[in-house]
Amino acid sequence: MQKLKCTENGCVHNYCKHCVKDVVQISRDACCDSFDLKGPKNENNAKSEFEFACECGLGTREDNHHILCNEENCNYWNFGECSSHQVKIQGRMNEAKCATYTPKK
Repeated sequence: MQKLKCTENGCVHNYCKHCVKDVVQISRDACCDSFDLKGPKNENNAKSEFEFACECGLGTREDNHHILCNEENCNYWNFGECSSHQVKIQGRMNEAKCATYTPKK
């Protein structure tokens, strides 16, 4: 399980840089496919999910996630999973991108 920090504040799953999704999917171009845009109907979902997770002792409390990755050209790609211990997701040009992505040499 990786530690995940997300700076994409426009995502419904983000609460104070904590992602409330237990399983995060990264695409072939290192984009976060789990990104869902916040809107008036769902903008408080992450807060309630995060607080619930903290109270119940679920994985989100420690920011641990299972990260599935399809970017085979990344140095951390390990047969469909991310092998990095710490992952950072950042907003870039209207999408959330994996900032930990490191191309294979």
